[in-house]
Amino acid sequence: MKYCILGKRLGYILILVGVLNNCTQKKQEEKVAVRQETPVVEVAKSTVSAVEKSSGAVGERLAKDTVVFTGEHQQLAEVEVFNDRVKLRSYPEVSANVVATLKRRSIVTVQEKSAKDSIDNIPDYWYRVDAEGNVGYVWGRDLSLFKLKMDDKHDILFGLTSVDKNDYHVGKILVFEGESIVDQVTVTPVQTILDPFAPFNYVITGSVAGDKGLSGVKNILTVNSSYDACGYRYGDLFYFWNGKELIEGPTTSGLSEAGQFYSYETIQFPADTVGLKDKIIIKQMSGVSEEESEEMIEKVEYEVLDWDAEKGMERRKTLKDEAI
Repeated sequence: MKYCILGKRLGYILILVGVLNNCTQKKQEEKVAVRQETPVVEVAKSTVSAVEKSSGAVGERLAKDTVVFTGEHQQLAEVEVFNDRVKLRSYPEVSANVVATLKRRSIVTVQEKSAKDSIDNIPDYWYRVDAEGNVGYVWGRDLSLFKLKMDDKHDILFGLTSVDKNDYHVGKILVFEGESIVDQVTVTPVQTILDPFAPFNYVITGSVAGDKGLSGVKNILTVNSSYDACGYRYGDLFYFWNGKELIEGPTTSGLSEAGQFYSYETIQFPADTVGLKDKIIIKQMSGVSEEESEEMIEKVEYEVLDWDAEKGMERRKTLKDEAI
């Protein structure tokens, strides 16, 4: 079935409801497949022998910590303030009286979601919060979306901060040692529909895993973004933590339209099964339906990235398979 979300005639509404559910389910299954797929053995004919000889499993494989943000802060959630000198107001408007001024990393308890607002072209809710006994309203973008522990000494906060000239939402990762910011990175999530007022939920997921076998890396931070509908790209941004700074890594993404096409990528690190020393391999899978036969023509490609602890990541080559 080739219809997804929008129909051409009003008479198809009931059919489309079922298709939308199937489409969302398909997208979720693809995302699960991206996460759970066994790393590839057939990187390319020329590298099979090297793969077979690789010792593989080094470093940590499982995420130490994962946090999911589903478009809005939940009641009773304890949230850290993302920006500095945030004004806690008496009611949900920028002209309201200031009850208190909150410093960055202050912890507030969300009491309820309040009015919608758009400040500097950025949409979000106001939230009624309790800040150490002071009750008032804070605009959503002044709150962090998630907090993670990078290592024994360092925490990270992630928040959305602005909208660029293409109307894409831009975020920032702040790395803390105690109360001091020791590093920060500007982020444009793969999924750009980060509007809490949109028809479907957007989801931001942060996770920290081990070194995955990369030299000079202590932990890997992944920021995943998605929007629960077909036809919208989703994906992961990877950042490598060396103990002092975050180094930008690769990006993987996926996109699908039920019955028409799909594309998604998986990533293989050295510590994964049959991994190669200091090489990151991205498997790119795609398929498109032929109009006459409605058969899905599929293909697979591999991109090999070299990692150097001093120089960072370098894209070397793309290896192609025939259509499968």
